[in-house]
Amino acid sequence: ERVVGDVVRSLLPVLDDIERADKHGDLVEGAPITLIATKLRAVTERLGLVTYGAVGDAFDPNQHEALLQQPTADVTAPTVLEVVEPGYMLGSSQVRPAKVIVATPE
Repeated sequence: ERVVGDVVRSLLPVLDDIERADKHGDLVEGAPITLIATKLRAVTERLGLVTYGAVGDAFDPNQHEALLQQPTADVTAPTVLEVVEPGYMLGSSQVRPAKVIVATPE
């Protein structure tokens, strides 16, 4: 699991680039980069890599790295407002915490 973790960590920048391309609409059906992204995601899933961190999640300092806090009237507890980079788990081990912007009560 440790060796797989080291390999997966080296792939995180590539996965981040794929995630950004997907958010910007650059991964269109049939494009070569889309096929590569799909294959890479499938390989990391087979290795057991799981993505976490979503808008609306309760902020957990053990799973999230707060990059910024924003006072918000709509929340009563610290909540993930935006995910800058997703977090990753490999089995029971955290590979990287999710980097997030946190909505805090006013």
